[in-house]
Amino acid sequence: MTRNTRTTLCLSLTIACAAALVTACNTPPIMGLQHVTLDTAFDRTGTLRSDGAFTGMTDNNSVIAGDEGNTGMAQRGFVSVVLNQIPAGANISSVILTLRASAPEGDPQGEFGAMTIDHVNVVSSINVTSFNSAPLSANVSSITGLPVGLAKAVIQLDITDLVKADVAAGRPITSLRFQYANAPSNDGNFDQTFIDANQNDIALRPTADVTIAP
Repeated sequence: MTRNTRTTLCLSLTIACAAALVTACNTPPIMGLQHVTLDTAFDRTGTLRSDGAFTGMTDNNSVIAGDEGNTGMAQRGFVSVVLNQIPAGANISSVILTLRASAPEGDPQGEFGAMTIDHVNVVSSINVTSFNSAPLSANVSSITGLPVGLAKAVIQLDITDLVKADVAAGRPITSLRFQYANAPSNDGNFDQTFIDANQNDIALRPTADVTIAP
């Protein structure tokens, strides 16, 4: 290889490296997935009795579905999460709701079967009409196999489509109604499912993890 050839080769390599550096600098970085956490909407989370009496999570640390043995009334639970942590125009990839539940009173699933879940609109309020109001989407999921007694089961629900629908509609929250369709049993016994809803501890109340794609 002659001296001129070596010089030309080195010059070509220098130009190529410079061009590659410019290209790399002008290429925007590939952003990874982002995660945001949706907290519970305190004023739209709680227990609604069939007579319209509503007990929010600020008054009781559990959301209850089932029936009351002393009153013979059914109970339905409402869990809502606030959507304000989702950036405008976000490309929502998935939303997973995590909650802790147990059946410390009686045997609700043995008595009533599966606990079904509806997607509902309770933005304005939770009142007596909310007990049987038409859902936005019925039977979006169900829960079976809850342990009887004080043992807690960690339950994860995919609510991606529900959150997307609420965001598109401009609703500030996504709300779920938990119910046993066959309650009450009127047998004089309490058969209830409890969902943790502790206002003082985010680890002991429902939250949702949102994955946002680039």
